[in-house]
Amino acid sequence: MAPLVLASASPRRRELLAQIGIAPDTIDPAEIDEAPLPRELPPAVVSRLARAKAEAVRPRHPGAFILAADTVVACGRRLLGKPEDERTARAFLALLSGRRHRVYGGVAVIAPDGRVAARRVASQVAFKRDIDDPKTILDLVETVQSPERLRLLLVLTVFDMRAVSPKVWNGWKATLLRDLYARVSEVLAGGLSTTERDVRVSRAR
Repeated sequence: MAPLVLASASPRRRELLAQIGIAPDTIDPAEIDEAPLPRELPPAVVSRLARAKAEAVRPRHPGAFILAADTVVACGRRLLGKPEDERTARAFLALLSGRRHRVYGGVAVIAPDGRVAARRVASQVAFKRDIDDPKTILDLVETVQSPERLRLLLVLTVFDMRAVSPKVWNGWKATLLRDLYARVSEVLAGGLSTTERDVRVSRAR
């Protein structure tokens, strides 16, 4: 059997392979320019880069299977690269918070005889907003406007989630809703009264 070369140093990709019982014989990361081309869309980016990584590594391992992959995150039309520092990472998290975005993955395999197999997948991800962010709480206060409507919203949300499937409701969702309810209740009761909150709630009414 020909050896398998993984053209990536990503521990996560090795973990994914291990989950299906595959261990690469060699790890040989590809060093290529991963910048997107002008006007290149995310699906095309991951497909091109996955194949380019495999082709870059192939000459060093004749007679082997070469496996390469690439992943990108897109928020709207903006392609998010790998954050270079903590500041950039925080900016990306703030951009994704409370929004849906897409994660694109591309995989390419080059066989010893030169045949190429490639696949591409896309997933839509909902990134929950940070309930420690005052703006999240104030936005919900502006929407519900009263403790009575907040309680009704909580009951309807729980019933709606449980009605979909027993597997939809779980512990972390219950904790999130409980914490969110407590924080919004405190603001509505005046416990966290601020000028910004008063102005926004007044405007909503």
